[in-house]
Amino acid sequence: MPSLDEALPLIRAAAVEPDGAPADRFHGLDPFAAMVAALLARQVGASVRRPALEALAEQGLLDPARLDEAGMPELQDALRGKVRSLSVRTLAPAKQLARRLVDRYEGRAEALLESGRSTDELREELAGVRGVGLVGADAILLAALRRPTYAVDRGTYRILVRHGWLDSSATYEDARDLLVHHAGSDPDRLMNLSAGMGQLAARFCRASAPRCDACPLRGLLPEGGPLGAEE
Repeated sequence: MPSLDEALPLIRAAAVEPDGAPADRFHGLDPFAAMVAALLARQVGASVRRPALEALAEQGLLDPARLDEAGMPELQDALRGKVRSLSVRTLAPAKQLARRLVDRYEGRAEALLESGRSTDELREELAGVRGVGLVGADAILLAALRRPTYAVDRGTYRILVRHGWLDSSATYEDARDLLVHHAGSDPDRLMNLSAGMGQLAARFCRASAPRCDACPLRGLLPEGGPLGAEE
């Protein structure tokens, strides 16, 4: 069976949007904006996430203190007419994160970058924020704090299991450790890997009716075809 290491270049090569643009969802964002983007990326697609960030930025709400103070009506007003299909409840984890930054770090997301704390210590704290959890913590650590980790989403899990690189009984930590081990500790490589996995999962390795014949990884499937991956 082909190894995960053989697949990595193909996965990274897929890290582009369908129109050929790089799938860098966090380029040019300041640390807190990148944190909010990382949390939104877990729940909505780019067509919603991008205008949502723009709408929040226009109202100055991509600032921890401002977002913490904002009530749901203000958030609704900020999004109204600019973002469709996004409930303000989706922003609840970001508001909780803003509250943590205000309470402990004087509203400065940069303080986490400057803290000198280990990745594991930051991960434990972020995962403890209501609504963030381990996946959100890993997304924030990689996208905003540039720490070597990986937020394993369902698409990544499907790809790993269907190709036999991960057992279907594996835990979240097993999957995360596998990817970090094979991809290395460079955050940029891990970001590129995450973007590539996201593109492959969305375009080919779908939960139902996967398009294996058109997938760049089709030559790396186990003999007999893809293995099962329960959602």
